[in-house]
Amino acid sequence: FQRQEGRDEHTFTTKGVTADYVVKVVGREQWPTGLQREYDAIHGQIEGGGTVAVSGYNLLRFERQATIEYQDPGQFWHVGGLYRVEVWED
Repeated sequence: FQRQEGRDEHTFTTKGVTADYVVKVVGREQWPTGLQREYDAIHGQIEGGGTVAVSGYNLLRFERQATIEYQDPGQFWHVGGLYRVEVWED
């Protein structure tokens, strides 16, 4: 997980945070197929907030906004997604 951006949210009675996180698998493979399988397993666990908990907050949303797949100059594949997370105080 790597936080990309975050915003504080306020109402008259509570507050929360909306943030974007990159979740990815990185490996030096010839093809990204194996990494895609690993990422798919992670995505299946976290999409919609499945196994995600944030202490002191209620998780409202944990959804993928975009997918990531590229090979960097060092020949490492990066496979994953950009996720929007919304939480509000208990």
